[in-house]
Parts: sequence; C-alpha cells; structure tokens
Amino acid sequence: RGARNPGSGGSSGQVDEAQMSPIFIQFLDCVFQIVSQYPDFFEFNTQYILLVSEHVYSCRFGTLLCDTEREREAVASIRQRTHCLWEYLDTFPDLLNQYYAKKPLMPDEFEGSGSMLMPLPILLRNVTLWTDRFCMHGAKPTSRCHLQE
Repeated sequence: RGARNPGSGGSSGQVDEAQMSPIFIQFLDCVFQIVSQYPDFFEFNTQYILLVSEHVYSCRFGTLLCDTEREREAVASIRQRTHCLWEYLDTFPDLLNQYYAKKPLMPDEFEGSGSMLMPLPILLRNVTLWTDRFCMHGAKPTSRCHLQE
C-alpha cells in the first residue's frame, strides 16, 4: 500500500498505523539526493522538497490526502474543502533554483560517457543524510533556513 495520511482514516476518522508507510518520504529523500548531486537540472531547490515533506502528514493541504485522485474527489470532496500544496509552494520565489539550466543537456555533453548519471559507485559515495528533514526534531538544533509564512 502507498502512504496513507492521517487525514484519510476513512469514515471513522481513525488512523490505522499498519496502513501508514514512509514510501513517499523515502521517494522525497531520493529526489533530495539527486537534486543535491545535480542542482542545475531541477527547477526547484532542496527547500522545496523539504516543505513538501513537512506537509505530507500535515493535512493542511488536500493535495496529498487519500490514496487516489478518485478517492480525493468522489469520496472526500477534498478539492472543494482544502487548498492545493503546489499553488501554495508557487507563492515562494525562494524555492526556485536560480542555477536551473533551462536548456536540456544532450547525453554527449555529460563528460563524453554518453550517460546522464555518474556511475552508481560514485553516486552512492555522494549520498548524505538529509539533515534538514531527518534531524529537524533532534535534541541539538541544526542550522536550517525557514521560509516566512
């Protein structure tokens, strides 16, 4: 099963912990790793991914509630009752990557290898802990940038 959000607990409003999964957070961590290694290839920055991860379980936006678009529309009428996360994030120009290369690079422009990504061993050496996400509630404060809401 996909990630189930606390706000999508069905008719009783109860959350079944066995039905929750961190798959989407793990996916965002993978996106963070790729954006960190290839920052010029993405229109958004790591702060954008962090804000998405913070709102996955916030229930503030209907965008990530329920398991399917059909369930969001037909069963819960989410769109009429909640705001869209993507529209909210679009209001923050600081979340755009100023180094984004709008012209797509061709495979022959990647160091002559014909490959778009570095070899797997090199990619894995560059994987780091996503401290802004996974250490945000730790005992020691970490230096992180907050957007003013």
